[in-house]
Amino acid sequence: MEQDNVREVNKFRMAVGTILALLVIQFILGMVVNLYVQIPSSLPNGNAMSWTMSHSPLILMHMIVGTLILVVSIWIMMLSLSFEQKSIMILSIVGFVFIISTWAIGIAFLTSGQTNILSLMMSLGFILSTVTYGIEMYGIRNGIK
Repeated sequence: MEQDNVREVNKFRMAVGTILALLVIQFILGMVVNLYVQIPSSLPNGNAMSWTMSHSPLILMHMIVGTLILVVSIWIMMLSLSFEQKSIMILSIVGFVFIISTWAIGIAFLTSGQTNILSLMMSLGFILSTVTYGIEMYGIRNGIK
């Protein structure tokens, strides 16, 4: 029974480590896109989704990594159900909410004119999810036995 608990903790630790690594990659991609990719201002209704698919492999990579982060956040939520600590479960849900919100804001950014407020909201969602999963990693290392 003890070995099963250790296995679950290790899986959870791996999942949280994975999301933190993906968030670092996402940050780097997002900064490169922000600094070096110019989305044309003449797109109909500001919708850059189809332009992105055919003209910007960097934004496409940013979208793919963001989707992977979303999937891993769901995995973390499911894994958190096996722990007795409610704080781990709550942090997993909060992290997921930040991730799904940021992912949706990213889609809105591409489809509705690339406004600065949406870019700011993406960056805030990123930092809040990173802090949340960082706290969770700290809790795993110090609180789950």
